[in-house]
Amino acid sequence: MKTRRRLMLPVGLVAALITFASQAVMTAAVARIDMPREGETVRNRSHPEYDALGMTVGSMRLNTSIGVMGRYTDNQFYRQNNRQSDITLMLRPDINLRSKWSRHSFELRANGDFEFNKKYTTEDADNMSVSARGRIDISKDTNLTLGSSWRDWQEDRGAPDDQDGFKPTQYDETLANAVVRHRFGRFTLAVGGSYSRRNYKDNVRFDGALIENDDRDRDIFRLDGRLRYKVQDGLELFVQATRNWRRFDEPLNDGFQRNSQGIDVSGGIDLQLSNTVFGYFYVGYVDQNYLDPRFAEVNAVLFGGDIDWNVTPLTTINLRADRDLMDTVTFGSPGYLSDRVRLTIDHELRRNIIVTLEGMIGQNDFRQSPRDETVYNFGARVEWQWNRHLALNVGYQHFGKDTSFVGVNEYKINQVTLGVTARY
Repeated sequence: MKTRRRLMLPVGLVAALITFASQAVMTAAVARIDMPREGETVRNRSHPEYDALGMTVGSMRLNTSIGVMGRYTDNQFYRQNNRQSDITLMLRPDINLRSKWSRHSFELRANGDFEFNKKYTTEDADNMSVSARGRIDISKDTNLTLGSSWRDWQEDRGAPDDQDGFKPTQYDETLANAVVRHRFGRFTLAVGGSYSRRNYKDNVRFDGALIENDDRDRDIFRLDGRLRYKVQDGLELFVQATRNWRRFDEPLNDGFQRNSQGIDVSGGIDLQLSNTVFGYFYVGYVDQNYLDPRFAEVNAVLFGGDIDWNVTPLTTINLRADRDLMDTVTFGSPGYLSDRVRLTIDHELRRNIIVTLEGMIGQNDFRQSPRDETVYNFGARVEWQWNRHLALNVGYQHFGKDTSFVGVNEYKINQVTLGVTARY
């Protein structure tokens, strides 16, 4: 009986979305149809009659927004059994300041994700982030891009290294990067480097035992190079290489030394087939060496891509895929390969109404460990831009994790959200 009640709400919402879509499709037939421009999709194209205008601040443009959303979750703690539901109020402010200069550029952004739960206040969140990036145009063919960001965030309950604490684990992350690009003839060379720092805060278990997370704190340094060759308009080839060094603060983690260094190389294609199909994809190889002699080298094929297909002027299909080598503190494993494939369909019912269907399936393959996980999610949402200053949204999402590894929670979660965003 409980299972039936849990299913009634998401099934009812999906049915309502389908009914809404079928009723609105007749109206969509009379909507103005604009042919997509280069690099333009249903999601990112401008809607001059509905886009927020913002405020002019000198030679800069300031845009602000705040989203107020309600969310129902039927499995707040990401558990296989003893599932607990809750209702969450979410506030999502965003401030964006960007230049309008003819040369050079600068952008500053700050946002937050604040959550207040009705029953389980341990799951409340006060996530914040600030970022800045700029481009210096040294000459017509040469520029320097600089960026930095900081955020104070919390891990999801279902994160691979979650320790099942009394509350979600909080961490702060700092990133900085610099890239120099130079174009000569048909070639473009980009060389850069980046630094990232993660600092995890301690937690406690439900029985009061301390969870020390100092052994998860780490620095990552990267040096990157990419060479592009323009074959013709709409078709470029590229090769790239990255050298990385990963340094943990604590010399030992469960008796293992997790410091490592490695390199990955890849080649790919960046394409623009008219205004219908565009994006990129690549394949490569990674080799990561660990300081601890008990850890074998991780050698694996890498891949990635992001392709948009404007099936019609009103419908865009996006396919994304990637594989990354991630650090872990799982006992006996040096790291895991994270594979993800995502499919998103955006359809413009009217100029101000977009319906989205999306799904993801992935795998976490822990090296030198029997641990293997399958993660997935799928859902639907409707966004209605009422006018320049107000937008409404409703959505449903189902996600979960399957694993046979003892000690790791399997879970299935249904979420329903309803919200409004005020913009200026």
